[in-house]
Amino acid sequence: MQTETASVAQARSGAREAGGQSSGSVVVLAVERHKHDGVLYLPGQSYAMAAHRVAANAQAGLIMVPGAVRVRWWDAPGRVIAAETAADVAPRATRQGLGALRIVQGVGYDPGSAAFRHHSAVNETTHHASAFIRWGHSNPHCDLRQYDGDGDLATVRELVHRADVLHCHVNYMLLANTGLRPRPEQLVIRHYHGSRPEGRSWLERPLDEAHRALVVGARLSHVAEWDRIQWLPIPIPVARYAALRQPHEGQCFRIAHSPTKREYKGTGVFLAAIARLQARGVPVEAVLIERQQLRDALAMKATCDAVFDSFWLGLQGSGLEGAAMGLPVIAGDPDVALLYKQHVGHVPYTYAQDELQLQRQIERLVTDAAYRAEEAARVHRYVVAYHDYAAVGARYEQMLAVALQRPEILTPAGEPVVRPERPAPKTPKRPKPATQAPRPTVKR
Repeated sequence: MQTETASVAQARSGAREAGGQSSGSVVVLAVERHKHDGVLYLPGQSYAMAAHRVAANAQAGLIMVPGAVRVRWWDAPGRVIAAETAADVAPRATRQGLGALRIVQGVGYDPGSAAFRHHSAVNETTHHASAFIRWGHSNPHCDLRQYDGDGDLATVRELVHRADVLHCHVNYMLLANTGLRPRPEQLVIRHYHGSRPEGRSWLERPLDEAHRALVVGARLSHVAEWDRIQWLPIPIPVARYAALRQPHEGQCFRIAHSPTKREYKGTGVFLAAIARLQARGVPVEAVLIERQQLRDALAMKATCDAVFDSFWLGLQGSGLEGAAMGLPVIAGDPDVALLYKQHVGHVPYTYAQDELQLQRQIERLVTDAAYRAEEAARVHRYVVAYHDYAAVGARYEQMLAVALQRPEILTPAGEPVVRPERPAPKTPKRPKPATQAPRPTVKR
C-alpha cells in the first residue's frame, strides 16, 4: 500500500501537476476545519500556502496536496477480492480504455459482504476501475478490503480526489473520514443496505438530496420506500459459488440457516419445524452457520441440500449464496413477494410465510426429488439473471451512463480501446559546445 506523507518536494510536484503553484506557494486542500494566517478554511476548500509550511500542516492532518501521492487504478492489486478458496480471477481491463471511469467505493461494516463483492464485480466484468476502502474491523466474519481507510489515508484521499464516482455504501463515511467534499463533476452514489425489521427506515432523504446523490438500494424493500431509489441487486459470483458445491454422503437432508439475529430470521420456528419432522421420521437436519468466517460459511453451505433464509425480506445474502450453488431456498415476507412479482414477474424462491408452510415446504423438498430440482433450478435462474457479477455490472454502468449523461462509458462488447498514453516529456539535450579549429602555427 502507498502511505507516503507529503514532503515539500512532493507538494511542489503535485501542485505543478494540478497547475496551481504560484511563486513560492503550493495549492493545498483543507481536510479538517482550521485557520491559516487568520482565515478559516473548511474541508474541501483549496488555497495557496507557502511552500515551507506545507509539510508541517500535512503532517498535522489539516491539509492534503493533490498529486503528492501516486495512486494506481487499472494495475492496482486487490481489484478482484474473493473469499472462496482457489479463486484466481483477473480484472477485465488492466489499462484505461476510452470512456472508462475511476470509481471509489467506501464502507465501514460491510453488510452481507455486498460492498466488496460489488467492487469486485465492477472490476471483473466492466472496463471501469474500482478502488475499495474500508474503515475499522467491526465485522468478525469478513474483514476483506483493498485499502485500509486509516492506514492508507493519504492514498485514500488522493483516490477520492481523483475519482469520477464516489460510491458511498451504507452512509457517507467515505466523505466524512477523508475530509473531502465532492466536486461538481464527481457523481456521488448513496447505496442503502440492510433493513430494520421493526418497520423503521434507514433513509436520510435530506442528506441524499443535499449531495444530489444517485440513490440505490440492495433490496427491493428499499425501492418501495422512496421513488428515487433504484434497485442494484446484491452481487454474487455465481459460477464460482456453484463450483464450491460438495454433495455430502448420507441419507439425511441438510438445510443451511444463517441466524445473524435469531429473533429476526425466525430461527426458533425453523428449529421447531425440524424437530417435529424428525419426530415423524423425516430424515432432515438443521445446519446452523453462525460465528464463521465468510470462506468457512460458504464451504459449510456447499455441503447442504437446501437453505432456509428467513420469514422476513425474502431472499437475503445467505439465500442468494445457496441459490448460486444450486440449492432450493425457502423464504417468506408477503410484501416482498409482491415486489418480486412487480419487478421480476414472479416470486423466485420457495415461499413459506409461517411455521406450518415452512414445515410443509421442507417435507416436500425432502421427499419429492422432482419438486426439489424444479425449485432449485428456478431460483438459480433468477440469481444468474439478476445477481451474477455480469448482470450487476451491466446494470450499474447503465445507471452511471444515465446519471452522467455519458453513453460512451459503456463497456465495449469487444476488446476495449485503450486510451492513448500521454508521452513522457522529452528532456532537452544540452547542445554540445562548438569545437574550434586549431589555430595555425606561425613560425617566427
